[in-house]
Formats: sequence, C-alpha cells, structure tokens
Amino acid sequence: ALLLLTIGMGECFVQNIPSTSYVRTERMSSSSKTVLFGWQRNKKLYLDDGHKLAYDVYSTNSNDLVVYLPNLADGRFSTTSNNVEDWCERNKSNYICADWFGRGGSSGKLMDATLTRWTNDIIALLDYAAPNVRGGAGGTKAVFVGNGVGVWVTVLVALKRPDLVRGIVGLGGDPDFTEDLLWKNLPEETKDKIMTEGFMEVPWGGKSAVYPITSSLIEDGRKNLVLRGGRGSLDITCPIRLLHSLDDEEVPPSTSLKLAECVKSDNCVIFLNKFGVSTPYRALTQVMDFSKGIATEHFS
Repeated sequence: ALLLLTIGMGECFVQNIPSTSYVRTERMSSSSKTVLFGWQRNKKLYLDDGHKLAYDVYSTNSNDLVVYLPNLADGRFSTTSNNVEDWCERNKSNYICADWFGRGGSSGKLMDATLTRWTNDIIALLDYAAPNVRGGAGGTKAVFVGNGVGVWVTVLVALKRPDLVRGIVGLGGDPDFTEDLLWKNLPEETKDKIMTEGFMEVPWGGKSAVYPITSSLIEDGRKNLVLRGGRGSLDITCPIRLLHSLDDEEVPPSTSLKLAECVKSDNCVIFLNKFGVSTPYRALTQVMDFSKGIATEHFS
C-alpha cells in the first residue's frame, strides 16, 4: 500500500491506498508538485449531528462534476452507477456518489430517513467535497444523474440550491411517488399499520419487489411534493434529459412527462425506451455540453 497526499475537488487528505487501487498521477505545468488523481472509495463525511455519509469520489483536474443519486434499492453500487463512473473516467470528469442516510454504508435509522434529510445531506456533501468545482454556466456546480428517488431529490436540491445544479439526467424518475404511486394504491389496513406502527415492508411493482415504507417518509413526502403546480411551476431552467422505460412496472412514464411539463427549462428532452432504460451516456454528454455552452441544438 502507498501513503498518498491527494489534492482534488477542493479537499486535501491523506489515505492509505492499496496497491490494487487505481491512481493516476499528473504533473501540473505551473508547479513542480505532483498532484494525484483517481478513485477514493468509501470515504466518510461526518455531519453536524454526528451521522456520517459513505461516499465514493473520482478526482480529476477538470472543472466538471457529475453527482449520481441512486435509487433506494441499489445504493451506490449498481450497474447504473458503474455506467456513470465509466462515463466520468472516459470524459475526465469529477464524480461523487453517496449512500443515502439510513442505507448502505451511511449511518442512521431507516425510520428517520426522509426526502428532506436526503436533500440536505447531498447539499452538505457538495459544499464540503467539491467547493471549488464550478464549470457550468454562471458558475453552477454539477450535473446530477438521478435514478428513481434520486430524481426527486435532484429536483429538491435544484429548487433549494440552484447554484449546485448545472444539468439533470433522470432515470426512471419517481417524484411524488409516496403519494401518487404508493399511498393511493395501498389498502386501508396497510395504511393504518404504517401510520400506527411507523413501518411496514410494502410490495410495489410487478417484480416482487418489497420496499420498507415508514410513516416519516410518507409524512415528509407530502411536504415535498413537486408535481402539483402545473406547467412551468418549478423554477428549474438548466438542461434536462429524462429517460424512462415504457415497461416500467413501478413508475409509469407519465411521471417523467409530468416533470417535464412542470419545469421551466425549455431544454428538456424525454427518451422513452420500449424495454428498459438505456445507458445514460448520450444524455449525460448532451447535458454536460449544454451546461457549459458547447452545444446549441437541443435535439442533436
């Protein structure tokens, strides 16, 4: 193992790097110092309330940043996250992905996990881990790739801190799912159990998937509904690409259509696949280029 001093994405830290880790060194022309870039896995951000977020970061000398927000089932390790990581490596972009509070390697109890909590945690992570990366138009920070609930959190971040979001790629996004897709379809007996006992594993979709649903998630979700205001009701103007599968058994494509209608952005394109969601390479490239003024044609 090597002991490395790494400077990247606005932070400096010392870490033992196993010999199997990928590390690339580059010498900056303006200095004799060697700056090390590459992957740092399973890092921890300790929050003000004592909880910690587990996250991965890929550091480069680029001023571009991609943030991947996973769905509830996969966490930060999945085929989709691998695809986004691959894109970042190929395009020399910085990358961050964290496990949600109460999930994976992050601390916290599932009973306390909410949309509000997840939104604030992502904001704290970006303010800490990448304070100086602002390659988007107007100094905006990151292109967000959201999967499932990650799209909902992305929208909330964009509304609360628009300076952090330079573009959005949504994969099977499910804003307002707690109310529109879940709660309204649950039997009254199940609803009563969730609200009285605080927790219940609920089957959802046609693939025998079971999700842990808490009363706090339902109640907090009602405070963060984003698809109620109609056309142009969401003050989000960055470039957006929404990918959705026509055979999605959990979240209908109409959810992405409704989100596209609600945002103010006129650079919003929806890709509908008949089976499954395609890799986000093309959409991610488009959003990244538009967000820094390289591309000009919305449908190229």
